[in-house]
Amino acid sequence: MSKELYGILAIFIMSMVTIALRFSPIIFFRGERIPKWLDYLGKVLPFVMMPILVMYCIKDTEWGYVGSLVPMLSGVSITAILHIYKKNTILSLISGMVVYIVLLRFVPWPI
Repeated sequence: MSKELYGILAIFIMSMVTIALRFSPIIFFRGERIPKWLDYLGKVLPFVMMPILVMYCIKDTEWGYVGSLVPMLSGVSITAILHIYKKNTILSLISGMVVYIVLLRFVPWPI
């Protein structure tokens, strides 16, 4: 199997699994009330996932190098401040990512 076909097949399978997961509550709970434990998980899991995602994002930071440390701290700070102030997840994530990328790629840091 060629690499291109393998890639297309992998994307197709992942898409089908994602669609199945998105539609499963509609299929399983048609006309019924969502169970309390599932409603609880829907409210709690996003807050549980955020620290895990933050740790994943900063795991490769070179803590002794200012060119890596300042963009990371700036991006995380902007994301947190905007999220607390505006309560808009998309705005805060995109803004933090833009600040991080601009500082990392376009600012000449001393070696």
